[in-house]
Amino acid sequence: MGRSPRRRRRSRCQRGDTLIEVLVTVAIMGTVIVTVLSLMTTLTVASTTQLQSVTAGNLATTVSERLDTISYSQCATTTSYAAALAPVDSRYTAQITGVRYLVSNAVDTAAFQNTCPSNPDMGVQEVSVLVYANGGKQGKARIVYLKRNSACPVSGVTLVPGQDC
Repeated sequence: MGRSPRRRRRSRCQRGDTLIEVLVTVAIMGTVIVTVLSLMTTLTVASTTQLQSVTAGNLATTVSERLDTISYSQCATTTSYAAALAPVDSRYTAQITGVRYLVSNAVDTAAFQNTCPSNPDMGVQEVSVLVYANGGKQGKARIVYLKRNSACPVSGVTLVPGQDC
């Protein structure tokens, strides 16, 4: 009779991985990959928002520079200085959100109100501008611009001590 086939015993270093070991490794790697992708998404959104905010700030500065070139309008409204909002960038919206008028020029602080006190006004207006990214207001900038009348109708208007308009 012939010999029965012998089973060869494999040494410990020759054995393969078990199914459980492979599954645990895949689960760990999957968790690490999901975490890394989540962090990358968060960083991309934060970077985009920051870029939009910086761009909105730059465009708000452009609007304030345009406001400087427009003639002063007595008792102005939000539409009086609309020319400053000329297209800045098609991906952003710029708007004048309010105009307030100087009513007190005390040495320590100036006071503004929402309604024009008289016509002519005191020669200084606080113009609020908002610029934000279209498709959501993630990236936005808000500035307040002091518009002064070059020919001050009221003498001695002082916003900062020692500085008349």
